Order: sequence, then C-alpha cells, then structure tokens
Amino acid sequence: MIAVAKENVEKALDEIDSNGFLGVPRKRKSTIHCLDTRGRHYPPKYVLMRAHIIQTGTKPERLFGGPPSNDPLRNLGYVIREHCGCGNTCNFSS
Repeated sequence: MIAVAKENVEKALDEIDSNGFLGVPRKRKSTIHCLDTRGRHYPPKYVLMRAHIIQTGTKPERLFGGPPSNDPLRNLGYVIREHCGCGNTCNFSS
C-alpha cells in the first residue's frame, strides 16, 4: 500500500484544481470511486499517484484502484464515495 502525507495529497489536489476540468486526463477519470473533497469529485487513484510523485519524485511502480488507492486516502480523513459513476463530473458540496 502506498503511504503519502496529507500535505502532498493537498498539493496534488491544488495541481489538479489549477488546471480546471483538464486537470484530470481522460484516461485517469474514475469509473467507480470518487474522492469527495473541496465540493468536487476526484479520481482517488490519480490523486494518490500525483501525491506520491510530489512526495518521492517518482511514479509508483504499481498502483491499483479500489482499497489500495482508497484506504490510504480514507486513513488521512478523506471521504471516498463508492459507485458514484459520475466520472468526476459532479461538482457538489457535501
């Protein structure tokens, strides 16, 4: 399981937000799970990958969706919505 610091997750979210809707590449959008924070939905696996790159300077060797991506984010206090199916297009406040 990949461990990242919350500050690096926040930096990854800032990076995605600074690029607007284009901040998440089409092939990286979520199909099942969404990280629900800042009134938006983000793909957990992509956020975790970006946070890992910020923290270590390298891409993780292997990164799987589902619990391997969601659990580290949940452990940092983030909300993961399951079976949302929005493809990260929802923009609502919880």
